[in-house]
Amino acid sequence: MAFPDASGRVGESLAYGGGVTPRVTEQPSVPDCRVLLAVPVDAAGTALLVDAAEHARIDQIRDHDTRRATLTAHALLRMALASQLGRRAASITLLRRCRTCGSDAHGAPHLGVAGLPAISLSHTDGLVAVAITDAARVGVDVESLRGVDVAALAGQVWGRGERRASRMGRSASLQGRDEFFAAWVAKEAVLKARGDGLAVPMTGIDVSRDRVDDPVAGTLDLTRFGTPTHAGCVAVPAGVRVDVGFADGELADAVRQAEERRDLSR
Repeated sequence: MAFPDASGRVGESLAYGGGVTPRVTEQPSVPDCRVLLAVPVDAAGTALLVDAAEHARIDQIRDHDTRRATLTAHALLRMALASQLGRRAASITLLRRCRTCGSDAHGAPHLGVAGLPAISLSHTDGLVAVAITDAARVGVDVESLRGVDVAALAGQVWGRGERRASRMGRSASLQGRDEFFAAWVAKEAVLKARGDGLAVPMTGIDVSRDRVDDPVAGTLDLTRFGTPTHAGCVAVPAGVRVDVGFADGELADAVRQAEERRDLSR
């Protein structure tokens, strides 16, 4: 999948990570993880890719930008799952379960059937991301670099030792901001892979390396990616191969096809 890099040139992938591809003759293949990115869209047809219950839930979101990004993320996720599972996108229903309180009204989304892919999704101002893998778990997070008061949020993200070791200091330098966002998205990705979301403080998670030994999720590999205006990270079990890329064109095609099917059925 092609996407622009930080210089504006088009490349083949935002990031690759998580180990070396094994030879089939020596050991079973390692599961892949696809991370798909898209810019939130206002196209009315996007709702045709989402099941009725999810659409009704998203319609309750008051803020237009958040509602648009949430709908785009869910449409993108179902588009990718439909291709992988051989099903119609709008027929795919996500379940939720909070690992902390046990509620099914919120919590990490999942497909509810053993053997189906693990999933994660994230959205922020100007970007959505979904992750799909046959591995046991996955967590993805994206954040906008714009309009964020880093100094105000640092205490919620960094532990005491991390903040002392960072370059932020009093001036909130560019290097310090980069470190902050890299830590933020990595910690949220780990929490999502655990299934905890923000129920657990980020300050206790060490993401100083690209491999994290987590007491709940086990050993996770972190693959960081980004654009000039966004930071992102996906956390997957150690050794899982990761591919990241934009899928706006695929999403637009899926919306157009859904609209054509709707018009033919009228």
